[in-house]
Amino acid sequence: MNKLGELKTITTKQELAKLLGVKPSSLTYSLYKVKPATQYHQFEILKRNGGKRVINAPNDKLKNLQSKLSILLLDCIDEINAVKFPESETSLPKARQASNFEILKVKISNSRIKQPSLSHGFVRNRSIITNAMMHLNQKLY
Repeated sequence: MNKLGELKTITTKQELAKLLGVKPSSLTYSLYKVKPATQYHQFEILKRNGGKRVINAPNDKLKNLQSKLSILLLDCIDEINAVKFPESETSLPKARQASNFEILKVKISNSRIKQPSLSHGFVRNRSIITNAMMHLNQKLY
C-alpha cells in the first residue's frame, strides 16, 4: 500500500508511530509528556540590517519527529501529484532523487500537465539555496 493509503487507514497512535518509524512510547513522550515550554529553545541571531531575529528551534526528539512527519507528508503529496499530474517533470522518478540544483522550477507550457507550485518552501528538493538561485541576476525593484 502507498503512504497516502496507509496514512488514511490509521486509527491509533501505535499505527501512526509505526508509519513514522518511531516507537509508540517515543511519540507519546514527545506529544504528551514534554512540557510545551521545553519543546523549543529560543535564541536570537543578528539580521544584516542590524535588527535581531528570534529563532524557536525544536528539541532534538521533536525535531526528529517533525522530520519524519515531513517526509511522510511529502511522500503523500508526491503520490497525489503523480496521479493528478503524471506528465509533470517532478513526477518523473529522477526528479524524486534529484539534488536541489537539478530541478528549481517546473516549466511546462501545457497547463494540463503543469504541477502547481504555490510556494517554494516545504517542497522536496527545495531549500533557501534553490530559492535564492531562482533570483540570481534579477533586477531589484
